Amino acid sequence: LENMIGVIANNLGANDSIKSRNLILTLGTFIYGFFGVAVGGENNIALVPIGALIASAIGCSRLVGVTMAVGGIGVGFALSPISPYTVGVAQSIGELPLFSGWELRLLMVVTCLAILSAYICFRVVKMEFDDGQPVEMSKALHEYRISRQDVIILVIFLAGLAIMLTG
Repeated sequence: LENMIGVIANNLGANDSIKSRNLILTLGTFIYGFFGVAVGGENNIALVPIGALIASAIGCSRLVGVTMAVGGIGVGFALSPISPYTVGVAQSIGELPLFSGWELRLLMVVTCLAILSAYICFRVVKMEFDDGQPVEMSKALHEYRISRQDVIILVIFLAGLAIMLTG
């Protein structure tokens, strides 16, 4: 995973500009938010270390990665338009048609993920640079390469995610 994240961060120009760093943080927040919407909260906690790796690759501390991952998962789960845990139970108790009002909840989850990503980009990143040193990857970004073994591991990992999402 570190090799893949290093290669992707290098290709996206993570160390070149603040704009690239903010794009990576925003994409990560929305991806984690999607996992919160689709799968739920507790099932995605195992993916938090990947957020820490992403933050390290772009020169930020683990605080930024954990905020991106846990925040995205939490917002996605809490405002999910399709979650049987939050929406299904609440609407059955309230005697409302199942999954009615999904459009409003979809708008709310996208808006709140955008606000969260802006907060991470402009406040959390600034806080962590004021309070401590960013964590570094085990080697420079330009040194990361993808081997055949890395591709096999990534395919197995993505297959597991696909099974989890569809299962």
